[in-house]
Amino acid sequence: MTMPSEEVVPKQRLIEGFYWLVIDYIEMLAKQMVLWANFASNDLRKADIDWLKDVMANTLRGMANTVELVEKLREDGFYAHILGFDYLRNLVLPDLLVAKNGRIALVECGGRLSGDEAMKRYVSFWERWRPRGLDEALSAMGASLFLAYRDRRSGDWRFVGRREGRLEDISYEEFRGRFEG
Repeated sequence: MTMPSEEVVPKQRLIEGFYWLVIDYIEMLAKQMVLWANFASNDLRKADIDWLKDVMANTLRGMANTVELVEKLREDGFYAHILGFDYLRNLVLPDLLVAKNGRIALVECGGRLSGDEAMKRYVSFWERWRPRGLDEALSAMGASLFLAYRDRRSGDWRFVGRREGRLEDISYEEFRGRFEG
C-alpha cells in the first residue's frame, strides 16, 4: 500500500484512508486484547494473517449487502440504521433497525440464499435471541424481526418473518407495503 500523494484521485484517497482506518482499528483491538485478555507479545505474533484476510473479505462482502439494503430502504423513505455487533461482550444484534410511518422492524441481513436456507437461518437466529427476551422486547415495541436475503435465483431482496405465529417469506414489495399508511 502506498501513501496518498497529491496526484491520487480523491476516491483513491478515501479508499487508502479506509485501509489505514482498518489498520488503526486492528492495532486498537490488539491493545485491548493485551489489556483485557492478558495477551502477551507471543500471542500477537502468532496471529494467522491468512485467516484474518479471509474474515475481512467475508465481513466486507456481508457489509456491502447490508449497505445496499440500507440504500434501497432509504430510497423508499425508510429510516434504516445499521446496528453493531460487540464481539468483546458477545452482544448479538440484528444488522438493521428499520422504521417508517410509526412501524418498526429489526432486520438481519443474510446474503444470497435459497428460500429454504433463509427459513432455516431465520429459525436459528430466532432461537439464539429468544432466551434473551427478544419476543417480549419486540412485542413491547410493536416491532417485527425479519431476515432479509437475496434470492439465489432471481437476485431480488426477500424477507422471512413471523406473522400470527407462522413463518412467511415475502417479497421486498410486500415488506415495504407493511409500512405504508
